[in-house]
Amino acid sequence: MSVFAKTSLLAALALCAAAPAFAAPVYETRTVEVSTAGLDLNTQQGVVTLEKRIRHAAVQACGEPDMNNLEGLAAIHTCRVNAMQGARSQIQHAVQTAQASRVTASLR
Repeated sequence: MSVFAKTSLLAALALCAAAPAFAAPVYETRTVEVSTAGLDLNTQQGVVTLEKRIRHAAVQACGEPDMNNLEGLAAIHTCRVNAMQGARSQIQHAVQTAQASRVTASLR
């Protein structure tokens, strides 16, 4: 297990959650922490598991859509897409940090 995973660093995931749409949607920014604990981000499996954790956090933060409210459905979809896009750079940073830790450990 990498040093990165052992430290249980948390990746902050900024999400925009839509309030129920009436006249105009109101947006608030939410931050959800997604743990990398137990993941080896030097492997594809570790990265895929982190992405699943982030998708789950986005669903929780953005809420469940009301299928009878098309505006609300669109807002929740947008929220989830934005959350995943916002997390992409954080995932890349976490993977690069894990890889750098692995290189440093192998040099010792």
